[in-house]
Amino acid sequence: MVVLQTRLTALGILAMSLLDAVFTLNVLTLGAREANPLMAHLIDMGVGWFFAGKLALTLGGVVLLIRASQAPSHRGPSALTLLRLCFFGYAALMAWHLILVGRLS
Repeated sequence: MVVLQTRLTALGILAMSLLDAVFTLNVLTLGAREANPLMAHLIDMGVGWFFAGKLALTLGGVVLLIRASQAPSHRGPSALTLLRLCFFGYAALMAWHLILVGRLS
């Protein structure tokens, strides 16, 4: 059961990361600017680079969280707990994007 919850939470994070990219491009067209210098550089390189970079970084982070929490010497929170924190962080970011779209429209 925990393995399924971990996988579904990880997939939710990846989906929200892609949704974040779509929202980011949307608010940029409304006059906002990207605050993250790496993401701003990827956007300057092109939308494909931006999506690929965002997905690669998010996927890498998710994999590292899972691997680190499964290490024999790990004494901290489980992968599922860490992924849930990331999931809710992304959910808050989605809410922020909706606020920005409302303000900039």
